[in-house]
Formats: sequence, structure tokens, C-alpha cells
Amino acid sequence: MRFSRMWRAMVALVCVGALSLSATACAPTDAKPTPTPTKTAIFASEDEALQAAVDVYQQYNAAFFEMTSDEDISSDKLKPILSEPFFKELTSDTYLDDKNQYTKGIPSFNSASVVSLDQDDDSVKMRIKLCQDVTNVQIMDENGNDVTPSDRTDVFPVEIALSWETKSEQLIIEDEGSWQGDDFCTS
Repeated sequence: MRFSRMWRAMVALVCVGALSLSATACAPTDAKPTPTPTKTAIFASEDEALQAAVDVYQQYNAAFFEMTSDEDISSDKLKPILSEPFFKELTSDTYLDDKNQYTKGIPSFNSASVVSLDQDDDSVKMRIKLCQDVTNVQIMDENGNDVTPSDRTDVFPVEIALSWETKSEQLIIEDEGSWQGDDFCTS
């Protein structure tokens, strides 16, 4: 059976048209916009923020007591983890130096918890409380004699204020002071 040229051209046109329609029928008519990532808080949870604060405080504790145990140790280790005002305040205190005293031993802390946490996508302000334990820290005089006051409280509550340092992208300590609430370290 022979088909005329016209008939073949029509069949070809119908096939091409059908293919075009089926191809466009599957293609989306409007391109969906790509989702824009939303900024979230710096820390995913309060626990994560607390762990970061504890890590910074451990660094601070180690560097501070290293500095007070040897007059030749620089305060440089403290600088990246403290706000500038707190660093200046801390390093201007010459109480031990004035008495020719130094510390010996390593402190510890426990019972850290969040007092307040305020954060968004580019800032964090938080306060934590913890029990500072200086039981293993002695104050020594220039002759190496232990002059630690016998009535010293070895475990005491402390409150630490921290904030997010945008430049270094880490928490830094803004201030450290005595806890003003009930003594949760003796209970």
C-alpha cells in the first residue's frame, strides 16, 4: 500500500506535534523558586550553648591559674577568650604579685547550668552558673610556704557572663563574679 507524499507529511506533522505536546505537558510551566536558606540561631540548643560556655571556661581556668602560678607566664592565652574590658581588669590585678605570692595546683568546677540565653543568627548573650572548686589550689609565698587562708571557702558558686565574638566566631567571657542567689554548691 502506497501513501501519498501529502499523507506522509501529515502523519509526520501529527507525530511531531504529539511529541511536542507530550514533552511540554511534562515540563513545569512555572519554575519554582529555589528556597533561600534561613538564618538560625548560632547554637542549635541550650545544651550546645552550655557546652561551648563550659569549654571556654575550662580554657580560661587553665590559662588563668597557669598565669598566677608563674610570673614568667604571659597573659596572652587569656586575650582571645576574654572581652577587652575583662582582660584589662583581670590583668591589672596585681594582688598576688604585690605580696610576692603565686598559686600552685589546678582548680576544677562542676554543676554548670544556664542562667539565661539570648541568641539569634549573629549574636549570643548568656549567663551560666557553676561551682568553682579550688580545693587543690594553694597560695604560696616567695619561699614556697603554703599561705592559703585556713578559713578559705574551697567550693563556691560563680556566675559567668559570655557573648559571641563575631570576628573569631566563638564565645568569650565578658565577666566573672560571685553568684548572688542561693549557694547551690553546698546542697
